[in-house]
Amino acid sequence: MGRRTADERLLRTVPTMLISYIVRLRSDALTEGRLVGEIEAVATRARTLVRSVDQVASFVLATAADQVAYATASGSGDAPPLGGSPTPARRYR
Repeated sequence: MGRRTADERLLRTVPTMLISYIVRLRSDALTEGRLVGEIEAVATRARTLVRSVDQVASFVLATAADQVAYATASGSGDAPPLGGSPTPARRYR
């Protein structure tokens, strides 16, 4: 986990990683009190439609391991380049 300093503070020994997600919400649905939109994992470009906070949380939990693996590999220079088209998502109604 980490080392302790002379004054017993914990030192972080794991490098910091930034894992990013983009959440796009429909403003007209928000004004009606509904959550409708899309979430995208930036590193892997995986996307899905969401209609609740639970679906947002589920997507983050389901993709977190891939996001961390990509971030770790990109720090070592082993990650494939980002490119190509993102995973297509269905259009909203």
